[in-house]
Amino acid sequence: MKILPLAAKYWNNLEEKILSVDQNIFNVLEKYGYKNKKRIKQLQIDSKVYDIIFYVLHRGIQTGVTIIPDLVSPHRPYPVYVYFFAISLYLLTPKMSMRKAARITGLCFEIAKFSASAICRVKKNLESKIPELTALFVNIANEQLCDGDGNRAETISSGPGASQAAPFKQRLQNVFSTPFITRFINGLKNRMPTLSEKIQFADYVGRCCRKYFIIYGQLLV
Repeated sequence: MKILPLAAKYWNNLEEKILSVDQNIFNVLEKYGYKNKKRIKQLQIDSKVYDIIFYVLHRGIQTGVTIIPDLVSPHRPYPVYVYFFAISLYLLTPKMSMRKAARITGLCFEIAKFSASAICRVKKNLESKIPELTALFVNIANEQLCDGDGNRAETISSGPGASQAAPFKQRLQNVFSTPFITRFINGLKNRMPTLSEKIQFADYVGRCCRKYFIIYGQLLV
């Protein structure tokens, strides 16, 4: 079963109980013989549980394709940006333990049961993707440096890097020290992010998820 993430805006209609991908794409696919089955996954966002509608497409006896919003992982109960916030907080804040990062993340997104073990599992997952993450973040950073005419005003060629012999935490810390993530985490200074900041962070993570899938054909988290 292949999984295809598509762009989806979460924060525009949080009062609605159903969030889903754009229906128009299925109208186009049906013209090419694809049949879709609706599926529902429950996802917790800011102390509320939402029904996320996604679809499984089939064409004859071919392998199915699951189409999901970009910030949803089929195997995790929270949006991908929640995990990214937690791991970024843990890696980039001096003397921050996983337990404390989990507690702050839980308070920020009103998730009572968000635990240090969730951060640990995501950390192990990302440690296996350090070269891919390095290339991904450089790619995203260079896109953000484009000027209004689509020309690059500056190009980031690489991150701070770390020896292959360095501990995984240090290597992952270096990878996550991008201008955007560093500025975001440092800007909090013992306060919770505002709604607009959470939207900005979620949009950034969504872009990373889509770009990672385009390049590597896999889910980021």
